[in-house]
Amino acid sequence: SVSEMGGIPLALTVLSKIFRREKPQIVHAHTRRMAFLCRLLLTVFDFPFVMTAHALFSRRFPFGAMPIFPDSTIAVSDDIAELLMDRFSVPKEHISVIH
Repeated sequence: SVSEMGGIPLALTVLSKIFRREKPQIVHAHTRRMAFLCRLLLTVFDFPFVMTAHALFSRRFPFGAMPIFPDSTIAVSDDIAELLMDRFSVPKEHISVIH
């Protein structure tokens, strides 16, 4: 788990090793931190990437201010889908709502 910004280099190193070895067919990010890491890994690796949005979160730095959302995001409610579109400019066609 990456609990602070200082953990990002280590997390990227570990994840890069896993990605080289496992060659994932799809990657799911359950948190904004992991979505951020996946966005960075997409510069090196090619993989389908999906994220689940579970909460109404802010745009505070660092993770809320960066583009972390993939082309496929699952929102767990309509209000979260609205937040993704309004606050983070995620296109409606990139969001699936699963209640």
